[in-house]
Amino acid sequence: MQLISKADVVLALGTRLNPFSTLPGYGLDYWPKDAKIIQVDMNSDRIGLTKKVTVGICGDAKLVSQQILEKLSPNAGEKGREEKKKFNTPN
Repeated sequence: MQLISKADVVLALGTRLNPFSTLPGYGLDYWPKDAKIIQVDMNSDRIGLTKKVTVGICGDAKLVSQQILEKLSPNAGEKGREEKKKFNTPN
């Protein structure tokens, strides 16, 4: 939750982004306010249904993710990698 709260882009693959997982609850408001959202879903009716999306893609999440990976540079995602590792290690 800490990591997503700092996101400037959220890639949502095959998820409806339902309110139960994206709205504040239990005193936590972690969903990024200004993040661009890219939503990929097989069902076009679900795209943008619960969250305003910047880019909506109707398609199979696996195929779309493979196509995105093909377009990325070899060092994509390196920026901030060390900081992100902090979120994966137990305190």
